[in-house]
Amino acid sequence: MVAQETAGPDLTGRTVVVTGASSGVGAAAAAKLAARGATVAVVGRSPQRTVEVAERIGAEPFVADFARLDDVRELAGRLLDRYPVIDVRRAPRPRPNRCGMPMVGAFARS
Repeated sequence: MVAQETAGPDLTGRTVVVTGASSGVGAAAAAKLAARGATVAVVGRSPQRTVEVAERIGAEPFVADFARLDDVRELAGRLLDRYPVIDVRRAPRPRPNRCGMPMVGAFARS
């Protein structure tokens, strides 16, 4: 028996930030979310790979190294300047500060 892949929910009108999206699981997650209609912010450490993934899926690239707090702060400001509301933030791999769980709910500058 072959399991059938479900298309998943329609994400049109939703903004999703995917960190670690310049390769591997993150790039695959970003592509699937974009295919479901989401506006995807592709966040990665490698400028070249991040741009390549973003161009391939029709998304916008953002480069940041999460080991550098200044990069993270700058990224947060750029994302909130670019997107009035961020509906979902997704990290494809477990991280100590978010345990690999998606943050679901709208984030907006107040």
